[in-house]
Amino acid sequence: MKDGLEKFALLAEIISAIAIVVSLVFVGYQIRQGNEETALNTSAIQATIRQSMLETDLGGLYIYMDHPYLVKRTGLTPDQLTEVKALIIAFVRMREYYWTQYNDGLLDEPTWLSYRQPLTNVVFQSEVGRGVWQDFRRAFNPGFIEEIEEWISTLDLPDLDNVLEPAPE
Repeated sequence: MKDGLEKFALLAEIISAIAIVVSLVFVGYQIRQGNEETALNTSAIQATIRQSMLETDLGGLYIYMDHPYLVKRTGLTPDQLTEVKALIIAFVRMREYYWTQYNDGLLDEPTWLSYRQPLTNVVFQSEVGRGVWQDFRRAFNPGFIEEIEEWISTLDLPDLDNVLEPAPE
C-alpha cells in the first residue's frame, strides 16, 4: 500500500509541476496581451491629443480671420488690446498644455516642437506679446517657463522698433 501511495504522490507532484508550468505560460501570454493592449491605447490617446491640438489651433486661426484687427501692430483701442492680450494668454496656455502632454510621454518631441514654434510668430515677435509673457509668465508651470525662457534665449528676435512699424496699406 505504501508503494501505491508513493506512486500516487509522485504522480500528483508531476501533475502539479505541469499545472504550474501551464499557469506560468498562460500568465506570460496574458501579460504580453496586456502590454499590446496598453500600447494600442497609448497610440489612440496620442492620436486624440494631436486631433485636439489641431482643432484648437484651427479655432485660433478662425478667430484671427473673424477679427482682422488682431494682426495690427499699432492703433488698437483699449478694448482691442485687452482682447489681444487675453488671446495671447490663451494661446500660451494651450502651448503649456501641449508641453505637459509631451512631458507625460503622450506627445512625441517633433510634435511638441512643431506646436511650440508658433510662439515665435504669435507671441515673441510683438511688443504686446512679449509684454504679456513678462507680465503673466509666473501664472504658468515653472518647468514650462524654464523651457520657454531657455528657448527664447536662443532665438534671434527682431528689434521691436522695426517690427512695430505700421504695415503698408
